[in-house]
Amino acid sequence: MRKLTLFVASLSLMLACKTPDKAVGAVTGNGQLPPSFNQREIFSLSMLSNLPASTYALFYLADLNENKSYRADTLMVGFASPIIDATLANAVDNSVSNAPLKLSNWKRVWGPAVMSSHTSFLLTDKGGAAWVSSASMTIFHNTATPGNYVVGIQATNPCSLQDWMTYDFNVKQQQPWYYGSPTSGNMSMGTYLGLTAIMGLTSNNGVTAVQFLDSIIKNSKIQNSIVITGHSLGGALSPVFALYMQHQLDSIGGGKSNDSVYCLSTAGATPGDTTFANYYNSVMGAHTVRIWNFYDLVPRGWVPSLLTPAMSTNGVGGLYSQSGGSMAYDTVLDCSGKTYIPQPYIAGPTSATVNSVITTVINKADSAAVPYRYICNNGINFQGAATNGNSGIYVSLDTVESFTTKALFAAINLAYGYNFDYNDFLFLSEEAAQHTDAYGMYFQTRGIHEYVKARVQASPISTYHFSCSPVYMPFKLLAEKKTQPAAPSVVIPPNMGTAEFMMAYIHCKGLLD
Repeated sequence: MRKLTLFVASLSLMLACKTPDKAVGAVTGNGQLPPSFNQREIFSLSMLSNLPASTYALFYLADLNENKSYRADTLMVGFASPIIDATLANAVDNSVSNAPLKLSNWKRVWGPAVMSSHTSFLLTDKGGAAWVSSASMTIFHNTATPGNYVVGIQATNPCSLQDWMTYDFNVKQQQPWYYGSPTSGNMSMGTYLGLTAIMGLTSNNGVTAVQFLDSIIKNSKIQNSIVITGHSLGGALSPVFALYMQHQLDSIGGGKSNDSVYCLSTAGATPGDTTFANYYNSVMGAHTVRIWNFYDLVPRGWVPSLLTPAMSTNGVGGLYSQSGGSMAYDTVLDCSGKTYIPQPYIAGPTSATVNSVITTVINKADSAAVPYRYICNNGINFQGAATNGNSGIYVSLDTVESFTTKALFAAINLAYGYNFDYNDFLFLSEEAAQHTDAYGMYFQTRGIHEYVKARVQASPISTYHFSCSPVYMPFKLLAEKKTQPAAPSVVIPPNMGTAEFMMAYIHCKGLLD
């Protein structure tokens, strides 16, 4: 059962080149953001809010009597803050003709605030788990448009067991929305606990995000617009935090009626049941933009009508069963991050193992008291990485990239003694790419990403060194017939199961890939 749970966690994997308002195959059910906000900028700020999840803290026996959580939080803030500030000041994306993307008008004014946890997939070479960021949030202010603020909520940290089990998959139980009327509906228990966690985060000498924003609303003499944003887990939490802030706006004494709260949610699962979705739409629908990739399994949760089409029937069909362009080779298997042209492939069905995982997810959601329902009439979806006029993403079993994958599998199995199911791995690799890199391509933020990625990789305490050294290195080293160099402070334990190893390998894609 533990392996099945971890496989589900892997499947939901993180942090199409078109402008967001003209997506191919779009289903419109969204509201609008103010015209003074640029969606590419908001998405970039959302990704920067994930930076605390790109490092870890190690503590050994000598540290048992010290406040590990505080020290870990401080380390993660110290890691993320200078990279965020440098990116805001210097990064540029030139992928859109005559529309360079710069973030120099944005400044970090609160956070990142971090809550760390030792429930981690990263195991130290001296025993015990590393501490990682399980919740984080950052607030940005636009100096050119002084009334504009963006609140970025961290996505699922792939290394945090607490994120997977406490916030993401905790959907069997539900919790009433406690800031509306008795008919406001229910959140999933995971959404409730995630919201509670981020609302308790403090920065700027003990100030919570709500207190900081309340102060802005009360004391500012200009109109303020606050956009709450997040990806993946952040995409599920950003609507509920926006809804809470709208209640705050309505109740704050002296608050100005022309101040507004908005939400840009990407790749997020539904946060609540049907009644909650209806209530949310009535309050925030006109101010919410929900964007998701049709070929990403995560935002289909927890709605059976969206999850069932991702499965195969009698070995035919499924989410990646149509021919098209694959992202997995360039974004997952190529850790160098230098090539992003999708390669052709022959389609394949969803495997029996993935089918069973999706069935488990559906059954878990169905066991909730009230069925789950997406917000904003399901928002806008786009189709990720189709290069030959067709849709679909699946990696072929007989293409060049597939040959490379098989060679890598042989090396991993030889080095670690595992026996992977090849089709399962391909699905997971493609899902990982569709849940992360496809959105960066959609919003056309590649230049920003590359700037950040280079700085993350340069840090000796980033999880990139865990991701691409102990896992990807066996293939590279065997091919070059070299001896493995001194490993970083994180190693793959010899008793790690297949699902756990898949999780670690997929994380090789790095910060936003």
